Amino acid sequence: MKRAGLALSMLLLSASVAAADNWHAQARQCIALLDRPAASAERKCLQVLRQAERGNIANELLANVMNRLGVFYDEMGRFDEAERMYRRSLDVKEKVFGPDSPALAKGISNLAQLFWSRGWFEYSEPLFRRALALREQAFGRDHPLVASSLNSLGLLYWNQGRYEAAEPLFREVLAIREKHFGPDHLEVASAASNLAVLCDGAGKPAEAELLYVRALDIREKALGPRHPLVVDSLNNLVLFYRGHGQTAEADRLAVRLADIAAAER
Repeated sequence: MKRAGLALSMLLLSASVAAADNWHAQARQCIALLDRPAASAERKCLQVLRQAERGNIANELLANVMNRLGVFYDEMGRFDEAERMYRRSLDVKEKVFGPDSPALAKGISNLAQLFWSRGWFEYSEPLFRRALALREQAFGRDHPLVASSLNSLGLLYWNQGRYEAAEPLFREVLAIREKHFGPDHLEVASAASNLAVLCDGAGKPAEAELLYVRALDIREKALGPRHPLVVDSLNNLVLFYRGHGQTAEADRLAVRLADIAAAER
């Protein structure tokens, strides 16, 4: 009888492990489906969430499924459902990692972005600040993830017309990315482009032009002359030159844009 009982216990344990392995496989599959996205992605992920609830599963993978499903809803314009998923994901991560873990920062930033897209700036700013504080406490001020949080906060300020508050953040983002990635990295180009827009609006056209040109040069060297990000930089410069009465420069770059468009047809 003892051996039979032991055998049954081992069988139940084996079945439990197999069920857990199957859940993890399905959870990863649903995230992959959302990345495409496939028509069955939402249904598959909701099934995974129900299985987790029945199996009393609460781990990082579950939080990631919830967060990715929240992004899916956000992109679909289903904002209430996105908010609920983001909050559920954060609840799980707090239980797994604790309330002061930098692992929470991405989900907090997603929730802040959602509120921003709905025009709820008063809710966005404290969330962006919390994500920044978590990352800074964990990694120090001089870290690429901190730069990402600084950039998000700077973009929020810029969108609100708070240019004096945004400018030092954009400058810090550029400095951190230059240090960690080198002067010719695409992340540096993005930071330079953001700062260029701000400098132009703040009445610093000479610096803005240098930054726009730098962003274009980095992108063209890294991606080739016809990449969409190169086109974006060219458009920025055309608008800049036209706005400052530099018609010849604007026309020269407009010809390049026309050639790129013609080649893509």
